[in-house]
Amino acid sequence: AAVGPISGRFTLRGQIVEAVEPSLLRVHVAGTDSVTKSILTSDVRLALTPVGADSTDLAYRSQVDVKGRMARYGRAPQEMFS
Repeated sequence: AAVGPISGRFTLRGQIVEAVEPSLLRVHVAGTDSVTKSILTSDVRLALTPVGADSTDLAYRSQVDVKGRMARYGRAPQEMFS
């Protein structure tokens, strides 16, 4: 994962929050970067909608929050150009 000029390696764990077969899946993901010890959390929503007999539409939305050194370093370039 990378935020601005900083990159890292996260060990992530996901937990299914809601599953409605066959159309919806909500997952909460959390983990820590091995180098900066920054924390990442994310809530992901996946939705499947049939489109005709042979196709399926996939829509997804994800909100990601990063805290720690990675968040601070990633924010610095944004503040310079604001």
